[in-house]
Amino acid sequence: MMGRYLLGIDVGGTFTDFVAWDRSTNQLTAWKNLSHPEDPTAGILEGLRQLEALADVDIMRLGTTVATNAILERKGAEVAYVTT
Repeated sequence: MMGRYLLGIDVGGTFTDFVAWDRSTNQLTAWKNLSHPEDPTAGILEGLRQLEALADVDIMRLGTTVATNAILERKGAEVAYVTT
């Protein structure tokens, strides 16, 4: 038997965003909470606690914009790629 929810999570520098699709009602629910840059899993776990039927999640997808933001803001390490 398939679970009731499909869940998407995006960890950003400021917020961790969640979107759940309820297959039984065809409704989307979105929420967010503050991210924890020192421990991104803390923001994820806080957000998961807001979903009452966590056991009914069938598929979960996780993405992050933290690395993308670091590149765009030039906050990452300087890297040289050398190949022959």
